[in-house]
Amino acid sequence: MNAKQLAKKTSDAFSSSRYGSQWINCAALLLELKFTPEQAEQQLRSKNMRWAADMASTNTQSGYFVSFAAMLARNLDGMKKESQEWLGK
Repeated sequence: MNAKQLAKKTSDAFSSSRYGSQWINCAALLLELKFTPEQAEQQLRSKNMRWAADMASTNTQSGYFVSFAAMLARNLDGMKKESQEWLGK
């Protein structure tokens, strides 16, 4: 599944309208980060998307995407650190 297909499949997600044309970029980012299509769909349908949009510093679709990308980066960095601590690295 590519980003365009994933974005179309999740176009009915609660927050998709807030992201508008940036929705496909959110899908593409998740796939580029090696989320499976199923995992990416779960993220796109999750409350994380609403929270990222709510926290966006600007009330624009591109601002929502930047906020989503930053939130995702923080979460992934935190998960990486937790796994390294668990593995004793």
